[in-house]
Amino acid sequence: MKWLKPLLLVAALGHIMIGLYFLYAVEVAARLVGFDLLTTGSRGLLRGLAGGLVVALGAMILRGAVGGRFGRQWLYAAGLIYTGFLAGRVVSVGMDGLAAHTVFVGLFEAALAVLFFWSGAEMGRPAVTAADAPEPGGSGEPMVTPPSRPPSPQSGSLTGSSTPAQDDATPEQDDRTSNGSPGSVGGGE
Repeated sequence: MKWLKPLLLVAALGHIMIGLYFLYAVEVAARLVGFDLLTTGSRGLLRGLAGGLVVALGAMILRGAVGGRFGRQWLYAAGLIYTGFLAGRVVSVGMDGLAAHTVFVGLFEAALAVLFFWSGAEMGRPAVTAADAPEPGGSGEPMVTPPSRPPSPQSGSLTGSSTPAQDDATPEQDDRTSNGSPGSVGGGE
């Protein structure tokens, strides 16, 4: 899936930019989503959750998009966090009533949770190359190519030898090397 990594990179950078915006301009960001920040504590809470947490989430998605060791676990973690966000939206609908904003954001969070879980699963699959794919009309079994030259019984070796002197040895040469002469294999009597 060539489009998966760029999509994850866009999602990661979007999270980081939105989180930095909430960290820096918390008053403006709060008005964008309809929050009234009445105290310093409420500004700190919004900076921490909508700023710091979203930047960290963007970093997780970025790490998962890059792949490598534990890349898919970062994406699973991001999916789990978005599942938690979605659970909060469902509880809000049950306790606070139905609001268009809650439903829209809940659907968006559900889509992101599915995207990150699915991306994590896709990142763990080995890529199939053309060399790995079976030939059309084939049995699907990998082809085994026979050796270029099978060992011959005359060569005296079933495993084959890389030196021509051993493969093409005459009977006299075989007797000479096994009768106890220096460098013999048989160790002579």
